[in-house]
Amino acid sequence: ATDAVRMTRETAPAISAQPEDVAGKLGGKGGFTGEAVGDGRRRQRQYSKDGGATWASSDLPGNKTAALTTELTEARLVYTFRCVVTDERGNSLATDAVRMTIQEPAANGVVLLDGKWVYAVDGVQDTSFTGLAENENGWWYVRSGEVDFSYTGLVENEYGVWYVAGGKLSFDVSGVLPCGDRWIYVSGGRFASEFTGLAENENGWWYIRNGEVDFSYTGLVENENGWWYVSDGSISFSYTGLVENEYGWWYVVNSKIDFGYTGTVTNEYGVWNVVNGQVVFS
Repeated sequence: ATDAVRMTRETAPAISAQPEDVAGKLGGKGGFTGEAVGDGRRRQRQYSKDGGATWASSDLPGNKTAALTTELTEARLVYTFRCVVTDERGNSLATDAVRMTIQEPAANGVVLLDGKWVYAVDGVQDTSFTGLAENENGWWYVRSGEVDFSYTGLVENEYGVWYVAGGKLSFDVSGVLPCGDRWIYVSGGRFASEFTGLAENENGWWYIRNGEVDFSYTGLVENENGWWYVSDGSISFSYTGLVENEYGWWYVVNSKIDFGYTGTVTNEYGVWNVVNGQVVFS
């Protein structure tokens, strides 16, 4: 009698779990998995640069294991990956082809959502936020979670009080600017409340006290160019006559003290002797 033999049924390669596309941050790690059924199955990870027309074996760490992990790079975004499973008899089966993709981070700060510029936290508009917020285009005034492009005025944050025009803070803005029913002095986008002196805009020169035009002030004010006569907060450049301050009476020509003048000056009170721009009473 011959030796006794058995009949066995061989199981062809099969994939029990297909890999899925991997999404992650550029420079981060991403991994593919794919499970084969049966013992003795060999795995080989492959990649394609032409969308699956041709394939090459990968030499990345883990290329022959159930899980492959690698860095997400710009170059690998164009690759397609799969795993080929081979049994002891040489029968092979490939998994589905998958890709690496970049996962965009959740939007934060001033971003465009649903056609509106809003202040977002983790991709959701934060309607509780009102104040200044930054994006790559600058600093913006946000009211109840949305950029208020109609707003012009002052806004305070931890760095100071800032002048916003049309919803935007511009650091290159300086000068005497309207703010509601006031005119204020702005330097580098910041409300300069510490400034007292003369400042200019397209309408002329103004006397600023504590950062605001003082329309009630009439008198003499000094700057680097001399002493000037200010009337109702502005320099007219047309006034000529005598003006008093705490140091005496002075002869003003075209709104500026003329320290080079010596002679007589007449006003409604009489004729006065002036020496180097100052009235001498003796």
